[in-house]
Order: sequence, then C-alpha cells, then structure tokens
Amino acid sequence: MKNPLDFFTKGSKGLLVLLDPDKWDVERIKKSNTPEVSAYLVGGSKLERGSTRPLLKTLKAITQKPVFLFPGDEFQLAKPADGVLLPVLLSGRNADYLIGKQVLMAPVLNRLKLPVLSMAYVLIEGGKPSSTQRVTRTKPLPASDVKTFENTLRAANYLGYALLYIEAGSGASQSVSNHLIRRARRLWPRGLIVGGGFTGKTAIEQAFKSGADWVVVGTALEKNPMFVNELAPLHIF
Repeated sequence: MKNPLDFFTKGSKGLLVLLDPDKWDVERIKKSNTPEVSAYLVGGSKLERGSTRPLLKTLKAITQKPVFLFPGDEFQLAKPADGVLLPVLLSGRNADYLIGKQVLMAPVLNRLKLPVLSMAYVLIEGGKPSSTQRVTRTKPLPASDVKTFENTLRAANYLGYALLYIEAGSGASQSVSNHLIRRARRLWPRGLIVGGGFTGKTAIEQAFKSGADWVVVGTALEKNPMFVNELAPLHIF
C-alpha cells in the first residue's frame, strides 16, 4: 500500500480494535490479532499515566496489520504508526476540540511526517456519561434528535472532512442505533466509522449491514480478551 491511508479511502471495510495507551497488555494484543481484525487504532480521551510509543512499538512487533493514531491531544502523537486520523469533535461546542487541540498537534504532526486524514467526530448519547464527555466538557447529541444529527453530518460533508466517526463513547450501555447508521450512510459519501457500546457479534454485523464501513471495539476487549476470537466468522456486508 503506497499510502497507508488508502485503507480508509479506497472502499475497504472491516473491524477496528481501539487500544488506549493507559489500558493495554501484550497478551490482549496477541489474542486480538486475528483475521477478523482489519487494523488498530491507538488513542484515548486523555493520557493519565501511559505513553503512546511503547504501545505502538509492541503492536508493530506483533502484527502486520495497519496501526493508526486516533489522538485526543498532542501528547498522544508518536511513531511508529501508519497514519493519523485527526478528529474534530463536531457534536460539541468546546473550541479546544474544534480547533485548539489541532493547532497544538500541528507542529508535532509536521515533525513526525505521518500521513493525516481529517475526521469529523460525532458523539451520540450512549446511555451513560463517557470519558469523552468528561474530558472535552461537551454534551453528546441526543440519539432522538435526528434533525441535529443529520445537519451536523451535512455540515461535516460541506467542510470536506475525509472520514466520519460516530460513536456512543467508550463503554456505552447502548451503541449507535442502526437507524442512525442508515441515516448517516445516506448522507455521508465517504468512509463511515461507528464505535462505542458494541458487545456482541449480532450488533456488529447489523452495524455493517446498516452501512458502516468500519466498526470499532475497545472496551469489550478490555473486559474479555477473547472477545474478537468469539466473533468468528464475522460477516461484513
């Protein structure tokens, strides 16, 4: 793959594993390195004690799958990684996460020379407060407010973001509904990532069937290291 970010822009689909630099271990990574997983995302709302580089080095030693950064701030940027999904939190109104953090990340990205894709990031109410809400001091979009959800996606499209990531937050008690995924698919012409609250094979397959290009799992793997193995065979529509 000449440009690693072609993974997200050339029509591929698959399951993504999100690893938090504060919450990982080698055995969990080894168990998740299965044919069902297409790539890894590395990042968290905020680093409390860990650092990104050791996790990236471990991933590169264990797997040949692509590894992409999904950074919450400039302190989570490091090598070795295949690229960066640079999020802009469009569901909130905190200027730090609309442009402030990205300005702080810009010189680090320039120094690292990693490929970057801009990503509209939309947080949906997931049944309980998420770490993203707490750290960013923003509110998620209500799952019932379809009009605001759709207009947010329209705005993201007009602004030219390369990817859209809609999620219910880490450890959500309910994932983004298939109804909202279908609406997002009708409105969004490019790569669509969906995450948060996926705890079983049926829900993941239904998300793909509803139009997701990639489904992200993270907390489920933290709770059950064999989670990815239990998904086999995973049907991606």
